[in-house]
Amino acid sequence: MHQQRRPPHWQTWEVPENVPEAIAQAPIDHFLLLDSLGTWTANLLDRDNTAWEHQVQLFLQTLRGKEMVIVAEETGWGVVPPYASGRLFRDRLGILTRLVAHHSDRAYLMVAGYALDIKQLGHKCAI
Repeated sequence: MHQQRRPPHWQTWEVPENVPEAIAQAPIDHFLLLDSLGTWTANLLDRDNTAWEHQVQLFLQTLRGKEMVIVAEETGWGVVPPYASGRLFRDRLGILTRLVAHHSDRAYLMVAGYALDIKQLGHKCAI
């Protein structure tokens, strides 16, 4: 459904795991939409912490100089999952989203069809 709502000239790349590599290979004059950080995080959930952190650093490095929109699900407002993999997903996605927002020019929270500029409205906290 998301793809059907997008203009026909947009290209869709299905990239389950190698997101940093795909971003690095995208032509410099292309505007990118990454939908979503949650999917990528879930696809790499089986990686140990060292491998995950390496992927996060690669990802953050590839963002430099790119014009893009990154979609991230907000998982921190719900109930803490009772199972370890759910807590790991929530923690990793929360940290990743915070890092991406920190390194971004703008960050918005979408609620009920409204975009809230969280960098303008909020106060910067330690990452």
